[in-house]
Amino acid sequence: MNFVWNIWNKIVDWGKKIGLYLWMVIAGLFDLLILAGAFISKFRKPLAISAGAISFIALVSILEFILTRYVFYTFLLLVVVLTGVIIFRRSIGSRICQCWRKACKCWRKTCKCWRKTDKKLENFSKISIAAVSMILGLFALFLVWGQLQAQTDIAKRQSAAEHFKNAVEHLGSEKQPIVLGGVHALHNLAVENPKDYSKPVFEILCSFIREETATQDYKDKVEAKLAAEEESQKMDAESDPATTPSKSTEQPQTTSLIVIQTIVDKLFRYENLNENVYRKNKVNLSGAFLRALDFSHVQWEGEVIDLQNANVQGIKFCNSNLQGANFKDANLQGADLSHANLREAVLSDANLQGAVLYGAKLQGALLVKANLQGADLSHADLQEAGLSGANLQGAVLYGANLQVARLRNAHLQWANLRSANLQGADLSRADITDVKNANFTGARGVEQGEDGKWRTMRTIEILDEADD
Repeated sequence: MNFVWNIWNKIVDWGKKIGLYLWMVIAGLFDLLILAGAFISKFRKPLAISAGAISFIALVSILEFILTRYVFYTFLLLVVVLTGVIIFRRSIGSRICQCWRKACKCWRKTCKCWRKTDKKLENFSKISIAAVSMILGLFALFLVWGQLQAQTDIAKRQSAAEHFKNAVEHLGSEKQPIVLGGVHALHNLAVENPKDYSKPVFEILCSFIREETATQDYKDKVEAKLAAEEESQKMDAESDPATTPSKSTEQPQTTSLIVIQTIVDKLFRYENLNENVYRKNKVNLSGAFLRALDFSHVQWEGEVIDLQNANVQGIKFCNSNLQGANFKDANLQGADLSHANLREAVLSDANLQGAVLYGAKLQGALLVKANLQGADLSHADLQEAGLSGANLQGAVLYGANLQVARLRNAHLQWANLRSANLQGADLSRADITDVKNANFTGARGVEQGEDGKWRTMRTIEILDEADD
């Protein structure tokens, strides 16, 4: 029954469209005939022509209203009328003819009265009524066109909603081609209708990343893939290509990893920021397992990127715009953040051990108690950054800008501060044991002793207590 009803609805929709187009064409042709007849006949019968035009336009508007809103009742009415005409065709036809003759006589008498009163006024009335008829005809066409456009928009929205539903269902498939098809379908829908679908598509795909990467199966496959890559690199480094036969370096492929990387490319990676229809949405990837993914060249201008508690170990963020991103408690061990924009980002308690932050922009960033052991911060801009309690043991800060940075209680043992700018930096109670090539001139909380060595306030207090 539903199948028959759907077919009937489709027939009705096509009937509406065809009927509207026909009425528009008929009304337009009739208006042209009105003007042509008025000029050819030199306005001999303007009142009759104008009256006919107005009557016809009114009839078109009424039929258009009935046809588009009450199709079923219109169909019944037409059946009843046609039945009556067939049964009483002679009497009805004669009465219609009589009424039409009387109407024509009335119009002739009116025209004679107009001609007798004033010839100039008659000519003016002819032109005015013809113009009014034309305007009314155009107005009727405008109404019909507006109704047609409204129906077209409704059809498009219904089609988009159906595609959206099907694409979301495809994401739940276990087959990679179907899932990828769903991802591409959702993305295309957001590009075509950014106002209606940009936000929901973005939130659905971010949710898909969080849920898919949270499964233990996904994590195990990614770890296996990374282990295979590392083993392959070791074999290539130890073997001699001239003497060692080539071995297969095929690595385990994860279907989910390919899908997740495709989603990341669609949502974030754009050379031109204006091409990204998702750029003003809030990114929520908190707790996601994002290892082995490529986030390089990410451009973002929307709300804060939330990657709190996310595992982004070894991930690529080079040349990305991550201003204001939330990496609190995130695992960024070995991550590549070179030349990334991390202004005012939150990296407190994050694990950045061995991370590459070469040339990164970290002005005003919060790295309180962050683990930056062995990290490469060469030429990074850390002006006014909060590094209180941070672990910078063995970190490379060559040419870094630490002007007015807060380094209280920071651990800087064996760090390389060659050519670093520490003007106005607060190093109170920081551990600067065996710091290499440092010039603390202009820094606060440090003092140079008689032996030429630099000591922080904590060290000075300990020495004073020993002297006492």
